[in-house]
Amino acid sequence: MKKTLSIALIIVSLVSVFCLTSCSGKVKKLQTIKIDNVELACGVEMSKVLDAFKDYEHEYSQSISCAYNGLDKIYDYKDAGFCIYTYPVEDKDFVLEVIVTSEKIKQADGKIYIGMTKDDVIALYGNEFTQDGDCITYTVKDEQTMYFMLFEDKVVEYGISIAQ
Repeated sequence: MKKTLSIALIIVSLVSVFCLTSCSGKVKKLQTIKIDNVELACGVEMSKVLDAFKDYEHEYSQSISCAYNGLDKIYDYKDAGFCIYTYPVEDKDFVLEVIVTSEKIKQADGKIYIGMTKDDVIALYGNEFTQDGDCITYTVKDEQTMYFMLFEDKVVEYGISIAQ
């Protein structure tokens, strides 16, 4: 009987810990950025992204890549409030970075947005970040990061990127 009671108490304790942890207010780190029901992720082939946003106007620029063989390309969807950087592999381009600059684009059920404060970001993701000037960066997984650019402690841009 004591053994059964002990096991039951352990199970109740573990369930309580999991429930409290899931209710802590922490938000999963960004691995994708959702814009108009399209999930953008680092490493995705850019041709798929271009198809998804074929009705959006964008500015295009390119330069010789200093990290890869070929051209780095930038697709700036200014009116929509986001920008995508790519990297080449053989004859294809892949998403390197997605940057959000529009107040209209929100992530994590509206918890991540342009205008949130640095304290809001830290409340969501904690203190395990690096800071370089006005940019705070969190490691997401493997070589991917998410970052928040600040001006006067307010987010003016955020994004996901493959660390180089």
